[in-house]
Amino acid sequence: MTVSLKLRKALKTLCKISGIARLSDLANASTFRKNFLAVAKANVIAQILLLAFMPLITRLYGPEAFGLAAYFIAALQLVSAFSSWKYEKLVPNSRSHRSAAARVLVGISVLGLACLTIILAMATLPVEQFPWAGAAELGPLLWWLPLAVAALGLHHLGASWFVLEKELSLVSRARIMQSIGYLIAALACAALSFTRSGLVVAVVASWTASALVLTGGLGPLKAAARKLSADKVQRIAALTYAEASRTAGVGFVNTVSSIAPVLLLAQVYSVAEVGIYSLMMRMIGTPLTVVTSSLALSFWSRAAELAREKRYAVLRATFLKTTAYLGVPALGVLAICLFGPPYVPLVLGQEWAHAGPVLTALAPLLIGSVMFSAPSHLIVLRRQGFQVIADGLRLVLMVLVVIASHRFQLPFELAVLGVALSSLAGHLTLFAIQLLLHRRLRLSQSTSVLG
Repeated sequence: MTVSLKLRKALKTLCKISGIARLSDLANASTFRKNFLAVAKANVIAQILLLAFMPLITRLYGPEAFGLAAYFIAALQLVSAFSSWKYEKLVPNSRSHRSAAARVLVGISVLGLACLTIILAMATLPVEQFPWAGAAELGPLLWWLPLAVAALGLHHLGASWFVLEKELSLVSRARIMQSIGYLIAALACAALSFTRSGLVVAVVASWTASALVLTGGLGPLKAAARKLSADKVQRIAALTYAEASRTAGVGFVNTVSSIAPVLLLAQVYSVAEVGIYSLMMRMIGTPLTVVTSSLALSFWSRAAELAREKRYAVLRATFLKTTAYLGVPALGVLAICLFGPPYVPLVLGQEWAHAGPVLTALAPLLIGSVMFSAPSHLIVLRRQGFQVIADGLRLVLMVLVVIASHRFQLPFELAVLGVALSSLAGHLTLFAIQLLLHRRLRLSQSTSVLG
């Protein structure tokens, strides 16, 4: 029996146990199933690689190194929220390849300008003047930021084209290369005794590897771009600027709310404590992307199609079924958070002995992320402004929690629990908003038909 045949059988068993196989009933379109399974298989391989090496990585790098990596990722996500002005979000809604190619070109242009601005800002503003404590902790490591922003931006823009094409095989390959790039860089830096900066370099290497894979397969995009004139690109940019700006604004608020735990906890607690939080999120959140990342891309593609066809009843049914099926991995997350803490030092090493209570405290955040983040689709309904309500609520609650933690000098795990409950409240609000929008769109459609 070949290795590939064994892998296919193992994946089939995993799908049956987790309930993933039944997700094929979510849509009649075979493209949805093919894309979901392709990305899911790639995520399985990528996450197995990361998890297999994680006990070694945690013995080579301590909590402080993971904390610095968490600070760098937070800075990367914050800048990337507007580095391409979110033009990648507009690509799947394009009605032609030329229009989509124009959006990608505008996004690349904005991305280049953003990277140049970052370099100039870092050259003129000392990190000590930044109001965020994490910037001072990173220090010279922030010079890796422009390269990481460029790689991440190209990854998103490239992936958006393949979402439009409903062909995610290269996205799957890029996901595997992302994990390989991270591991190679992390192990190489440890061998060279760069134990403080190694994980930051690994993050940059991971997104660079992914971007190289995706951009190498954009032949159809390049062909469509060659048929575009400068005037055509400028017209597309002018026509889509308002929508892109709204999307970028909403995306910025969403990003701030998602990285708020790291941003806020860094102001009160030590780098090592934030490193523990970061690793526990990765240990549980990384395997979850086997389901959530693949489902997010596949559902996004399917939801965009249904929204264009104004089949809101089917979209609502697909959304509810997807959320219900995600309850299966959510229950698994709850079990791990409740019963996993005693095994943390055995797996990761004694340096991580205090991570168990943090893992338990993260349960509400992880459950909310699993069930409600992946099927979020306000962008395809062109109602992304409502995202601000959920993200704003989550952010306000988190700020209040961290202020209270500082005021009453609460233990770190209690602060994490408060942050996790705040995140869950935001996710539940987002779920309710999408249901209300479905109802409003269906009523509007019915009224239009009757009229």
